[in-house]
Amino acid sequence: AAREVEKLMDDIHLPSLGQYVPSLEDEKFEEFCKTAVREKCSIINPRPITEKIVRELITKAYNRK
Repeated sequence: AAREVEKLMDDIHLPSLGQYVPSLEDEKFEEFCKTAVREKCSIINPRPITEKIVRELITKAYNRK
């Protein structure tokens, strides 16, 4: 299923996470985490989300590569 999602992302030219934040050490990483918390989807999510949670999720996503 993951490969199909990646293919769909390629087909519709949807940028990957690495295109937004080249590495976890990049200065954009902190900005990305702060922005994610303020996004509408995060605000209306029934589960609270914090910058700490976003950092953990993004770190896990990078470590899956």
